[in-house]
Formats: sequence, C-alpha cells, structure tokens
Amino acid sequence: MVNNKPHLIFVGFHPSAVDAIDFVNYRISIIVHEYVVDTLDVSIRDRLTGLGVLKVPHNMNLEEYIDAMPEIEALAATLIEQHGRPKAFIALYEHVTLPAALLRKKFSVPGTSVDTAMLCRDKVKMKQCLQGTAIRYPQFKAVDSRTTLDEVKEFIHPLKEKLVLKPRAQAASEGVFVFKSHAQLITHIVQNGLADRYQLEEFISGELCHFDGIVRNGTLIFFSASKYTTTCYDYVNNNVPMASITIDNAKLFSQAKCFTEIILRQVGLCDGTFHLEAFLVPQDEWIFLEIANRFGGAGVVPLMKKVYGVDLVKETILADMLEPSEITRPITTLDCNFSSAWLYIPVPLKQVCQVTAVLVSISFRKRVLSRQIK
Repeated sequence: MVNNKPHLIFVGFHPSAVDAIDFVNYRISIIVHEYVVDTLDVSIRDRLTGLGVLKVPHNMNLEEYIDAMPEIEALAATLIEQHGRPKAFIALYEHVTLPAALLRKKFSVPGTSVDTAMLCRDKVKMKQCLQGTAIRYPQFKAVDSRTTLDEVKEFIHPLKEKLVLKPRAQAASEGVFVFKSHAQLITHIVQNGLADRYQLEEFISGELCHFDGIVRNGTLIFFSASKYTTTCYDYVNNNVPMASITIDNAKLFSQAKCFTEIILRQVGLCDGTFHLEAFLVPQDEWIFLEIANRFGGAGVVPLMKKVYGVDLVKETILADMLEPSEITRPITTLDCNFSSAWLYIPVPLKQVCQVTAVLVSISFRKRVLSRQIK
C-alpha cells in the first residue's frame, strides 16, 4: 500500500531533536554524516523512512557541508526518487541552513531562500546588507590568501589597537583570533599567512547580548533578549563557564526588539527561528555582531522551553514546513515580569567526570503564557 503521508527531509540531525519531530503524520528522512549514523539509537533509526549517509569529518568545520554539496544533492535526489518529493527540507543547525536552502532551490521546494540563508551565514555579506541603514556594525574587511600586507595595514591604520580575525562562516568562536595590537596581528600574518574565507574586524568593547526568537510571515511572534555574563570565545579558548540572563529593562528590551526587526527585514528572514548577537555600548546603543537563521545553542533552547513554554526546535520545523506556529499571538520574555538564566559549564573532554548532585532553585511561571500557546 502506498504511504501518502507527506515526506520531510532533515539536512543534519541530532537525537536531541527527536521529541519535536512528528513521526506519526510525516515520513522522515535524514541526510547526516557517518558519525551520527554510527551512534544513532535503533529506536530512532527504525522510525526513519530514508537515510542518506554523508562522508564528512566529525568536527567543528561547518564549511565542509558546503564543500560537500554535490554529495548532499546526490543523496537528496536518491531519497526523492525512493520516497517522493519532500514537503520541506528541514535545517535545524548552523552548518546545514545554507545546504538546505540550496536543496530547496534545486528541487523547487518552498522555504527560506538561498539569498537569505547566505546573509545569515556569511559574516561579511550580513554586514554589507546593513550598509545604508541605521544599524551600526564593526568596521570589517574580507581577506583571503591573496590579501597583501599593505592592504591589511591600510585597513587597520585608523582602527583602535585591538582587532579580530575570524572565519566568514563558522560558529561557536571556531577559528577566531583576538589581537591586542596592530603589531601582534601583523606578526601573526607574517608567520602564518591569511587563510581563505576570513575577515578582519575591529574589536568592540561592550556587553555582548543575544536575541532569540521566531518570525512568521515577516512578523516577530516570539522574542527574547539576553545578556551574556561571559563569552563563547572564553568558553572555547579559556575553559570559562558560559552564562546568560534575560533582559528585564523595558527600555533596553524595546530597543533590542526594534533593532532586531530592522535586521530581519534586511536579511529577508520571513519564516524561521533566529539567533542574533550584538554589543550594548554606552548611551544604550546597539552594535550588530552577527545573525543566524536557526535557534541559539548552549542553554537557549532548554531555557525557552522550560521557563516560557516555547519549543524553538519544533517551531523551526513548523517554519521550514510553512505550517502554522503553536504560538497564537506575539509574546516576549518580558511579558513574564521576571528574569531567567542559564549556565553552560565546560566539561574536560579528556577526563572522566561524575555528576554528584543537581541543585535547582528556579521558580517557573508557565501560567503567564498558558493562554497564548496552544
């Protein structure tokens, strides 16, 4: 008997998302790298309609998925031939947002476009698209292996001493260098050269914040604004615990929301979740850092689900399918009249650790939003 349930193809997959996936009403296929397949629980594997195994390394180099697009396209074509054209290509994670958009274009499936996905991946292009707007952003320059030392010196000459060199399309502070002086940067370049797909950027001194939410039909229907108490860079490079607390200052929150709405319009993100980072500098001014068309990492998803009742993973899936959100009217974390926070502790990767206790002292007030979410 022919199975007429709609077919969904997930580009990238992690078992933590399984509870947000509707295996009853949809046929689910995934395209994922070998490591996930090798560690995939049989209870999940047995629920899959199709499986495409991608041969890319299991590491933090997110651009390897773009480099593997011919293989990804071939796997998608095979899944389509075997199980039918998908209702949607679902992309839950940073490294697959652009590959999924490219698949949508190739196979004429609706959803976030290649242009928007590119603007939410390439840190140079996303700042270029803000030129001419009221949004401030760091001074920047795209660099690669052909960039000369004279070109670098010309760019950094008017800037303050501290500088940043980072990849154009990575995440989680992967491959980021922070230099205390122009001389330190020049020495690094002389000794190591410049890699392709990189950018130079002025260092911004300010409080690093992150804005997370859901946009549907071009309208923000859920919005959260938070301040980091530490940074991802220090978490990755200095083993410092990472923490964040939601903003409860109404003026700052409103400014952050307006700031975010301008950026969403500029990048053209109409349906999806997003994670945006910006600096708060004196005089309560925001300076854009970067945006991604996916939900935030670390403690963002569990906090939003546990405290506010908003499942960002499920909302991403619904948005990629262009199906209605579970949120019936626009809401924000400020509506709750209390702050919440998460703490992300680095665990030594080469040592065996044992959790001896879990202490919880947070008051959850879901009833505040109970009438607004189905």
